[in-house]
Amino acid sequence: MKSTPASEGDEERPTKRQRSAAGKRSVTGDNNARMHPGTGYAEQEPDFAALAARDADLAPFVRTRPDGSGVVDFANPAASKAVTAALLRHDYGVQWALPDGHLIPPVPGRANYIAWIADLLALSCPPGQVVGLDIGCGANLIYPLLGAAVHGWKFVAVDVTDVAMAGARANAALNPHLVHLIEVRDARVSTGQEASPGGGSAASPVVDIMGHAAAFPDGIVRPAVLPDETFAFCMCNPPFFESMEQAGLNPRTAHAGTAAEMVCPGGEAAFVGAMVADSLQLGGRVHWHTAMLGRKSSLKALRATLYRHRATALRTTEFSQGRTSRWGLAWSFAVSPSTAASPLVRQPRPPRLAVPPPAPT
Repeated sequence: MKSTPASEGDEERPTKRQRSAAGKRSVTGDNNARMHPGTGYAEQEPDFAALAARDADLAPFVRTRPDGSGVVDFANPAASKAVTAALLRHDYGVQWALPDGHLIPPVPGRANYIAWIADLLALSCPPGQVVGLDIGCGANLIYPLLGAAVHGWKFVAVDVTDVAMAGARANAALNPHLVHLIEVRDARVSTGQEASPGGGSAASPVVDIMGHAAAFPDGIVRPAVLPDETFAFCMCNPPFFESMEQAGLNPRTAHAGTAAEMVCPGGEAAFVGAMVADSLQLGGRVHWHTAMLGRKSSLKALRATLYRHRATALRTTEFSQGRTSRWGLAWSFAVSPSTAASPLVRQPRPPRLAVPPPAPT
């Protein structure tokens, strides 16, 4: 009997009329309407003038137009960092800092990804406390901070550089109300898997998905997972580029970033391909495997690979904010095919933070 192919579906998108009603400016209005309602930014994009009036650290970077609206020069890393810190502080109750030179995450885009994870978990989720795995958390730690604050999820956040883990632990410590929900883990330290001479583990050899297995001899996800550990989901903002020269040619790369955050052999397709290979070995130990991609061509190639490997559930979406688009890819070998065929319903943002910051004294 032939196995059932993966079920795939994009999230429902607003109609042309809905997009038009959301805003008259062709670019901003359209993309604002395509923001996930779970972010809190779908109905109203950030008001930088009002935010600057409340936030002294942001105020120097906001220029007020004659109509009273505020504008920010996002090509300035200091301005981008100030916007991220202000949005996290005022919209999520999160304190945040970042060493110079590290990737500055735009909050609406990262909130989009977290909201989509909530949709996936509403469709299918293992019982008990939701625990997520953030692959390559970086010094910014933004996904665990958002997921813990908004939804009360627990996180294991992993990275492979000392400076990234130091920054991530510092950001967790800045938020005593969230620190118990976040573990920062060094993925370079053995998690108990028995290494084989050819890389990977003795029981789970490396599967070469996109032709760059030699660059990831131990895999991407497997080194982060302890024996008998399970996760409701893993998520990843992979290195998009194959070299820093390639990254420098991208006119939309204005949020800084270290080589470890931005570059890997084969770029994002190879990195996520290694995650796909790991998912074949991990099976149901990770309920949903997900990644955010910068190129639609990478999405198409990886989606075709997952079809060949008979994932029981396969979902894609587009994350849009401003003039930037990213693509979400989610797959599972644990979700029931009958459940996977159901529509993916966009979940609203919870009316209040799951874990609010302590009241000021």
